[in-house]
Amino acid sequence: MLFSSYIPTGFRYSYIVHIPKPKESYSKSLTCEDFRGIAISPILSKVFEHCLLDRFGYFLSTFGFEKGVGCSFAICTVRNVVDNLTKQGSTCNLCAIDLSKALDKVNHHALYLKLIKRLVPNELLNLLEFWLSGCYSCVEWFNDLSKDDISDLVSGQASRL
Repeated sequence: MLFSSYIPTGFRYSYIVHIPKPKESYSKSLTCEDFRGIAISPILSKVFEHCLLDRFGYFLSTFGFEKGVGCSFAICTVRNVVDNLTKQGSTCNLCAIDLSKALDKVNHHALYLKLIKRLVPNELLNLLEFWLSGCYSCVEWFNDLSKDDISDLVSGQASRL
């Protein structure tokens, strides 16, 4: 796949399931904002992704995201810094930004330019371009899959994931 820059059609389909966000009370009517969508992809697609990460992870690692380090580590680090500053009598001001929607949409052309600057091999760039340009997704709601205007083939493929 890497050398032919081709991804099988089934690798490019996923379906999105809804996961309710934890709430203190469900006494009000639920809205779309009360759910988190999780994309489910074919297992072979995920295995292939891990193979690519194993081979090209050096090019794809970014500042701020470290393997095996999660949010709890970042929160603990901030807490330690604040505690140390306040113990020394300093004032500490914090600002938090909710970036939860920041990664919902990615400009693929900007992504390719950043990957080119990192000297990512052309065969990986070509593969990613083919893969990302043909991704399709549908939504699962109570065992039904959404239909959209891409074709019945897409819905048929997605239902077999």
